[in-house]
Amino acid sequence: MIISLILTAAFGRAFFTLAHDHYRHAWGYAILGGGVFLGSQFIFGIILGIVLALTGNLDVLTKTSNSLLINFGGLALSAILCWILYALLKKSWTRNPKNQKDDSNLLDQ
Repeated sequence: MIISLILTAAFGRAFFTLAHDHYRHAWGYAILGGGVFLGSQFIFGIILGIVLALTGNLDVLTKTSNSLLINFGGLALSAILCWILYALLKKSWTRNPKNQKDDSNLLDQ
């Protein structure tokens, strides 16, 4: 779905901005945000497939409306997990700032 790609880019951008504002490695955290979003969707699909196979309800996936609900459920779960990670990183970095412009620890003074 194109919605998944747009949301992956949006979360990557949000993590990039957060890391850049707190003087962390911006591209690494941008990849982390997108990876968490896509990875959680992948894991959600695997777990859902296993549960449906064990219960014998694989015919649920044949209806278009059920498939659409499952897709949006996976997107919502992934967005919630990314938001939680974003909030945890922001809270941690606010408590422990890494300011590269601090000159008080230079040896030449």
